[in-house]
Amino acid sequence: MSKEKEDIIVIGAGLTALMCALKAQLQNPNSQVHIIAQVLPGDPPPTAWTTGASRGYHGCVKMGFSNFEEMTISNLQELSDSQPSLYHRFQHMEYFAANEIAETRLLTVSEFQVLPLDQLPEGAKHGASFLSISFDPTKVANDILGRFLTAGGRMLRGTVRHIQEVIEAGTTAFEKATNSGEEVLRPPAAILVCVGLGARFIGGLEDTGVFPIRMQALKLRAPWIVTGQAYYNNETAPILSIVPLSNGDVLVSGEHVLNDWFGKPRRSATELLLEKAGQICPALIPHDADSKLGLRSLLVWEGCDIFAGRKNGPRLDIETFQIHGSLRRVPVIWCYGYGAAETQSFMGIAESAINLLQAAIEQARL
Repeated sequence: MSKEKEDIIVIGAGLTALMCALKAQLQNPNSQVHIIAQVLPGDPPPTAWTTGASRGYHGCVKMGFSNFEEMTISNLQELSDSQPSLYHRFQHMEYFAANEIAETRLLTVSEFQVLPLDQLPEGAKHGASFLSISFDPTKVANDILGRFLTAGGRMLRGTVRHIQEVIEAGTTAFEKATNSGEEVLRPPAAILVCVGLGARFIGGLEDTGVFPIRMQALKLRAPWIVTGQAYYNNETAPILSIVPLSNGDVLVSGEHVLNDWFGKPRRSATELLLEKAGQICPALIPHDADSKLGLRSLLVWEGCDIFAGRKNGPRLDIETFQIHGSLRRVPVIWCYGYGAAETQSFMGIAESAINLLQAAIEQARL
């Protein structure tokens, strides 16, 4: 009789969770990896969760997780060769109001050049040009999910109320009962939790240090724009970015707003983004645009992201929980709290999380 596969469960279905699930299945072909999530790729984006729309590209400044960012950008550069329609290369300019930008804060990016002072816009004290890569997080999520399912992974829709229900019953807590009515519990070999803001609410975790970081964004239909621009304030935080996408749309996104839970676009913020974009990039406005509507005549989408930040930094560690009525313990890897940096870091984060997962599984097998 063949030995039943052990289960590895990933809770969450954002970019990091999906990448973790794919890596876990590829590295553990004799195990069954499951994704359990309330919101799955392809669902309409709910107001409580991030879509990743406003950070679907990378800049040249570190957002706090240099190793993860460098690894992700390196992978994105390779993917832009093999999947150019999904990972779109474009020339990008970034401008900074800070008096000084330390070299240690700069990422390794393609064709990096410091811009001379006479090429800087008003208010900017430093600038750089380089090749960036933009991507549609929704399409990337679907691509990763497809590869995960092809590798043998499984996906279940479910809301985890308490981590203990997954520790004790595994996926059976979210599956239909057997015809015999017999109770079947299948504790997993390990659990990896990548739930973003959900970390505030899952029982057994309930991390009150997690807080929302909101960024409003919109898309304009402007295929003639092939160069991107981004502006940073004195603290080197992004305040406006204009990014061309592979389908001819241009993504315009604004500043980070902490502790703002409002999940729909605010009309006032949309109007402000349109005004700033038109001032900074007049080429956005076509000659035949409606003079009354201006850039609004090009508007094809507006929305916002709500990322999960965390006081004292993100969490990436292991905790073990005892199965009810058993001496066995299940390792749980917590991975959340990276804020808006996650889409610039998700491949590196996933690599590190999977290293922890593999070590925990090997330790449990001893």
